[in-house]
Amino acid sequence: GTLHWLAVSFFFMSSGYGLTFSYYRKPGYLNTFYKRILSIALPYVLIGIASVFTQAIDFGCGGIFFVNVILLFYAAFYLCHKLCGKYADAVMCIIIILYSISAQIFCDSVMQQREGIALYFGWGNQSIAFAWGILAAKYNDRIKRILTGYKKILQGLSFVGIGILGYLYIQTRNISQVSWTEYFIRILVFVFVIILFLIFSMHYKIGNKASLFIGSISYYVFLFHGNVIQTVRRMIQNYFCNSALYMLAVIILSIAAACIFRVIVLFTQKGKNGKYNKQDR
Repeated sequence: GTLHWLAVSFFFMSSGYGLTFSYYRKPGYLNTFYKRILSIALPYVLIGIASVFTQAIDFGCGGIFFVNVILLFYAAFYLCHKLCGKYADAVMCIIIILYSISAQIFCDSVMQQREGIALYFGWGNQSIAFAWGILAAKYNDRIKRILTGYKKILQGLSFVGIGILGYLYIQTRNISQVSWTEYFIRILVFVFVIILFLIFSMHYKIGNKASLFIGSISYYVFLFHGNVIQTVRRMIQNYFCNSALYMLAVIILSIAAACIFRVIVLFTQKGKNGKYNKQDR
């Protein structure tokens, strides 16, 4: 929908944050980096194979091709930290910015004419959130001090910024392509949203069982939702595609499919003692 790009931006930022946070706090993290890549790639490949049978999506279409970009950034992250030493984060952020601009030029701004490799990449404005995640993890304490010291000012600016930019976004949005105006508006809106989210999370604990469960299946929900949408549409033959019942069915079935797939993943990750590893829960 209209705001799907916000969800994708959160995925990119959480990926950048998670990688950087783990790298600086887990000695030898790069030695087991392949496990992180497999945790993203295997579900993607399996769901891609399932898509062949449901004829719903493929590795480029259906909204999940952001995973291609995530995997590209994972590879770049590994190489940067292996080869660039103390400049790794700076080099990585430069790579992300260059990719973001390139994706906007060759993919997002010409959506209707996509062909070849452009089919499998994109998310120009969303992908830059990966860099925000890297910076948030590296300068976590400094960012917290700034947010605490200037809380009310930043809250006010963020709400005003979202309001003004939101109005401009509605006025300039083009469904068939992403203009440069929309590109910068989306980036700025996401920055304001993240500021508000971080301020909120600093004062209210976000970690109850429900939120943790949602976090554990969110990636699978995102991968499955394209299949579910197309399957439900074929079943109801587009008669109720704009109804609340259709939306509810898509949400419930996407969550159900994600839960089943998560159980399968956990089962395959059992330890030698027959119990699930704690970190896999």
